[in-house]
Amino acid sequence: SLAESYLEIAKRHRKLGETELAAREYKQAKQLLANAMDQFRDPETRAHAEYILGNLTLEEADTTEAGELKEDRYRAALSRFMTVTGSYSGTLHASKAQFKIATIYEKLKEPDIAAQEYVKLAYKYPDSEFLATAMARLGSHFLKKAAGYEAKAKALIKKGSEEEDKDASFEGEAMQKMAVREYLKTAQIFSRLQQRFPSNSMAGAAGLRAGQAYMRAGMLTEAITAFNRVISEKSYDGKNVRSQAMYWTGKCHQEKRDQMAAYSMYKRLTYDFPESDWAKYARGQLSQAGMLKLEGDLELERLESGQ
Repeated sequence: SLAESYLEIAKRHRKLGETELAAREYKQAKQLLANAMDQFRDPETRAHAEYILGNLTLEEADTTEAGELKEDRYRAALSRFMTVTGSYSGTLHASKAQFKIATIYEKLKEPDIAAQEYVKLAYKYPDSEFLATAMARLGSHFLKKAAGYEAKAKALIKKGSEEEDKDASFEGEAMQKMAVREYLKTAQIFSRLQQRFPSNSMAGAAGLRAGQAYMRAGMLTEAITAFNRVISEKSYDGKNVRSQAMYWTGKCHQEKRDQMAAYSMYKRLTYDFPESDWAKYARGQLSQAGMLKLEGDLELERLESGQ
């Protein structure tokens, strides 16, 4: 605990530019940890000490300028955290170390390995305090992959069309299928995050991302279901989260050529959250010719019914 206190003080002094004082405090922390490792053999204490040493090395890596030394320090921190997960997997700090391993691989620009480590966290430590964050980062990883595949697919399909290149068209279609697969993974991960951690601050955004990923995959019915889960949760921020879910639900209905359902959702959005940006976008949709005609027909029906 004393070593952790020195580390926190050192971080603050480093931020203040007092690097010499911070260096002395880091040295004191390292000495305390070395003494603890020498004197105590129980797994919890040793795991705790290794974890703090890993954090210390990670802090040094984060503040090192880009280059070989920075990467070396990240890999040294990895070694510390891997010792915790490998030798002391049953201790309290094991799940924390597993999360750190995944984040370091992200810093090393090895996203596929980072994703594997986040998956390990999920199945090895299902009760981890970092599980929701790990799921969000894993979902974001697959979302980036999907967007990358989709961009390549569009370029290849365009080339195939303009140049009558059948090989490019075939490759583009295959790439688009890969994009759909990754969007589906994204949607499933964010859906699970929202449903498993409904009170988490990320839950609303996760629900939105799930719906948007289903949309990008062309699975409009599933997208509407995902957005409706967001809309029905009144604890979410209405102006920014629930209103957005309403807007995208309306867009899904339009893509399904269900103009009445789209009209109803856009109208509900303008009534429930009139000051939101998404209500403004909904009004833009309602001002289109098709929607204006639908509104006129509905008004005429009401008048005739009244007569």
